[in-house]
Formats: sequence, structure tokens, C-alpha cells
Amino acid sequence: MTLKRAYRDVEKDFHKLMKTNYYPKQHNEKIQLLMDELKENYDFSTYTEDTSRAIALHYYMSQKFQTDKPSLFLH
Repeated sequence: MTLKRAYRDVEKDFHKLMKTNYYPKQHNEKIQLLMDELKENYDFSTYTEDTSRAIALHYYMSQKFQTDKPSLFLH
């Protein structure tokens, strides 16, 4: 049985990720993994202080996705 990590642990990993340089695709994949972990660990349909903070962190992470640059050679 695996222990579920608290949102604070996920948040620490997120801040480490933001300080590290990755290609946009890798960056987005790593953020998505952390967001998925929050969804698995917290029931977003119930309101508690921890759930509220997890939802806020999830939203903040979703705003940090790096968009792919449009290609000049797209046909």
C-alpha cells in the first residue's frame, strides 16, 4: 500500500520543477503527472482546507503549462 503524499509535498516538487529547465513537452508532462497525483490524492468534490489548497495548487499548475510555439513549416 502506498502512502498518499500531501499537497505540500507535491507543491515542493512543483517548485523544483519550475526552477529546472526542460523542453516544453517534458515540462508539460511533468506538470501533468503532478496534477494527476493531486487528483488521485484528494476528492475535489468535498470541501476541506487541504482540498481547497490542493484545488488552488492544481489550478496554479495548469496555468504554468508551456505552450508549443507555432511552426513556420506547418502545412
